[in-house]
Order: sequence, then structure tokens, then C-alpha cells
Amino acid sequence: MTRPISLLASLSLLACAHEGAPPPAEAVPAPESRACETVRDDTIRACVNGYAARARDAGEEGDLALALEEVCPYAGAIAFSGCHRGAFERFRGRNREGACGDGADYIESSIEMSCMHFVGRPIERFNAFVEECFDWAERGGEAYRSRCPGRPPSDGLSL
Repeated sequence: MTRPISLLASLSLLACAHEGAPPPAEAVPAPESRACETVRDDTIRACVNGYAARARDAGEEGDLALALEEVCPYAGAIAFSGCHRGAFERFRGRNREGACGDGADYIESSIEMSCMHFVGRPIERFNAFVEECFDWAERGGEAYRSRCPGRPPSDGLSL
């Protein structure tokens, strides 16, 4: 499942993460680029895992296509684009769980931002969706946090 999600994230990134053409490869240092790709991939996985946990606990399937085709790839694009703009660095030192907690906060925030991009839906559906989506962002962030040293494992979700 990771491979199609990564492909969708890449396509989404090209479509909406940057205005105009993405910067040439030589303009972004390789280590930073790899770190941003990791943040993007972790964000997509956390988003999908959070969606799955919420759907499972609510006893409903929900709109899987919306999660897989819109929200999660967009969250990955937000995380990747923000990482290249220094947003990820600004999260450092904020969480008491250290760098791992900072990463989880950044991932959760990226998913929440993608939840707000529910364009073209009636306001009643938008409000309900945002509440639902914020819940799955929190669950995805918690699944990521469970990887932090000294944290108990999450409810079976993994990244």
C-alpha cells in the first residue's frame, strides 16, 4: 500500500505543493531532500493509519477514496513543501519527547492542514469532515509517537 500512496503523494506534490515548477535537484541539498522525503512518507503513512484506526473504532468504512486520493497525499505534500521551507526545523525543541515528538507534532499538523482543504463540499459536510479528519490526524500522530523511545506501543498501528 505504501507504493501507491507514495506515487499519489508525488503527483500531488507536483500539482499543488509549489507554485510553478519544483526547484532543480541541485538547488536542494541531498541530505535535506532525503529528510523531507522521509517526513512526507511518514506523514502519508500516519494519515492512512489514523484514518484506518478511526474507521475501525467507529465501525464504519468512511470514504477511503477521499483519504487515499485527496487528504493523505495532500498532507504529504504539505509536510514535504513545509520541510523545504524550514517549517520542520521550527518544530524542533517544542515537544518534551524530543526530536521524535517534534516530528509527530509536525506530521499531525500537516495532516490537520490537509483536512482544511476540503474544497467544494457543502458546509455541513465540511464541518463534519474536519472534525472526523482532525481525529484521524491525532490518531496518526499518536501512532508515530509510539515509535518514540520510552513510549508504549500504540493500538497496533505501525509506521
